[in-house]
Parts: sequence; C-alpha cells; structure tokens
Amino acid sequence: MLVEALDSIRITSLTAVFCMPDRLTIIKFKPRVQCGFTVRDKGQIVNTITLFPGLYEMFLHLLIDLIRRIEFTRDNLSGSGWSNLIPFAAGNVYVLIGQKRSTVINTIETLRSYGALEYSTVLVAEASALPGLQHLAPFAGCAVAEYWMQQGRDTLVVYDDLATHAKTYRELSLLLHRPPGREAYPGDIFSVHARLLERATCFNAAHGGGSMTALPIVETKLGEIAAYIPTNLISITDGQVYLDHTLFVGGFRPAIDIARSVSRIGGQAQHSRIRDEAGRMKLDYLQFLELEVFTRFGARLEAAMEVAIRRGRVLREVLKQDRLTPLSIEFQMAWLVAYNDGRFDDTDPANIRTRLATLEKQVNRSGLTLDNPREQWSEAVSGWLQPRK
Repeated sequence: MLVEALDSIRITSLTAVFCMPDRLTIIKFKPRVQCGFTVRDKGQIVNTITLFPGLYEMFLHLLIDLIRRIEFTRDNLSGSGWSNLIPFAAGNVYVLIGQKRSTVINTIETLRSYGALEYSTVLVAEASALPGLQHLAPFAGCAVAEYWMQQGRDTLVVYDDLATHAKTYRELSLLLHRPPGREAYPGDIFSVHARLLERATCFNAAHGGGSMTALPIVETKLGEIAAYIPTNLISITDGQVYLDHTLFVGGFRPAIDIARSVSRIGGQAQHSRIRDEAGRMKLDYLQFLELEVFTRFGARLEAAMEVAIRRGRVLREVLKQDRLTPLSIEFQMAWLVAYNDGRFDDTDPANIRTRLATLEKQVNRSGLTLDNPREQWSEAVSGWLQPRK
C-alpha cells in the first residue's frame, strides 16, 4: 500500500513517489542536488492532451490551456476549494511543501480513488522536513515535469503552496544574515519564484512538442490579496483564481470570487463554441451582484432589473458544484445553451439541481459534441428540458 510506504519513510530528505501501473518507485533527492534527478523506472506514463477543469466557473472564465501559469489564491480561514480541483489537477506532478502528514495521505488517497495515481507523481517535503529540503521541493518537482516535457508529453505541475516556500526561504536567508526587505523577505524572493514559474513553456514540433503547465497555490491571511507574496505571484502568472472565505461559509462552493479571479489570456484558451456561448456572462453576473444589493432595502425595481436579478439567482445556483465532481465539456455546452435560450428562466433556484442532473444524463446518452451546430444543440436541449405531459 502506498500510504503504508509513506508512513514507513522517515522523510528527512526530499522524497518523490513515482506511481506507475503495478509498480512503485521511491527516489530520494539529496540536498546538494537542486534540479537533477535519476529516473529508475521507464514505465509508460499516461498524460492528458487537453486540460479541461470540469468546474462551472473555471470553465467559463479561467479555462486552463496548455503552457499556462495560473495562480490559486486561498484564504487561510476558508479551508476551501483545492479539493474541488484535485480531479483536474491530478495530471502529472503534485508538490506538497510544508504540509502535514495527514494532508499528504488525504491527497494521495483522493488521487488513488479517482484512478489518477497511476499517472501522477506526488513529491513531498513535509512540515517536519528541514527548511533547505522544503526550499528545494518545487525545483525538484519542476525537474520531474521538465523531464516528461522533454519526452514530448504535456505535463502539469502543482505547487502547494508557494507561500510556505517563501517563508522557508526567508528563514534560510535570515539564518545566513542576508539583509531583509519587505516583510523581512530577502530581496531576491521575486526572482526565485519567477525563475521557477517561467519554466512553464511549450516546445515546437522540432523539439518534441512537449509542454509544461504550472499551477502555484498561495495562501492569504484574512483575505489580504495585496500582501507581498500573493502580489508577486499575480504579476508572474497569467491569471489567478481567488477562493474567498465569505463565499465558502455562505455555502457557495467552489468558493471562487469571480470579481478577483482574472485571466490575462481570456477567451483565447477556450473552445470557440464555449467562448461564443459564455460571451458576457461574467460581466452580467457581476452586474447581478450589484443589483441584488438594492433588493435588501426593499427598493422598487424596474421590470428589466427584476428579470436580470432572477436570471442571476438561477445562474448562481448553476455555478454551485459538489467537491470532486468534474463535469464534461459537452455538459458545459448543454447548460450554457439552455441558459442563453431561457430554459431556466421559469425554474425555481431550489429546483435547478434536479434539472441539471436530468440535462447531464441526456447529454451523456446523446453523443453530441462541440462540432455539432448550435441549432442542433438548442433543439436537443429544448426537448430534454421540456416538461413531461
């Protein structure tokens, strides 16, 4: 058992767990080796070619394409969200920096339960590990991902989390009597993270066609997204997904704050059909949040505003999602068509989950793809959601 193997390891040096079909290889990195590693098992590694998050909000606004650097920012009080993304994030390399043993085991068990452990690498530098080893952990994970990229594979590496990594580097720098800067961090902390994340790239066909996508995670304190390390990573990455504590305790999960979540690539990473359907949905939802404030004071609203608020409340229920339940791209297309055609306008928000479940079952049976014309999708969705007589 993999968990038993982890429990039997005295993790005083950086440990990478390579999980191949029917084989387990443990490789330890010595402290003096920063980015080098030895491959002791050349078994076949399975990789996904396209990365679809399987989350309503991420799919609409922050779809992750290959060769991206997206930051996940979570509040330390929320306990939110990353477990919602594990089915998607189980692509290739998962680096756990300064995490508790229980967190490591839960992550591995989740990957195993969804069949992702067969093609994933979990690289661990526990909270009890030496600071130097925690500092080297993301570079070692990057080296593993780069090796697979050089083999012509599309790889994904998750750094969980770089806020802990920055604290470890600050500790090492202060011990070495290096001059402290802002928040006592050394002056080169930005270049350290930039050097790591800028390794995410894509090779052309002449060099094998491989790619590496980096997903760093950073934890904020009391929602302070303007702190030193979060702002550093925001300036390096191509976008960020912000998980908000208030949304989490309010039952909106995954607790993605749409107003603070940004993609600098925008619709370029989305499928053209999805981009056409999503359109101005993010802006419309943000406008709904502003309009909803007026309803709290009992203000009299115009008919157009009432319609916008009603549709916004339906959309808010649609965007809620249970943890560890990734959705297919075809289902994403189906509910977008249904929403834009007004098929949910007369639906009570409390009943929206039932209609979505019906829609998902019909989509899975239909065999429709994004290559089918929009008219065919609209006709099919209309028939699926039409009330039975």
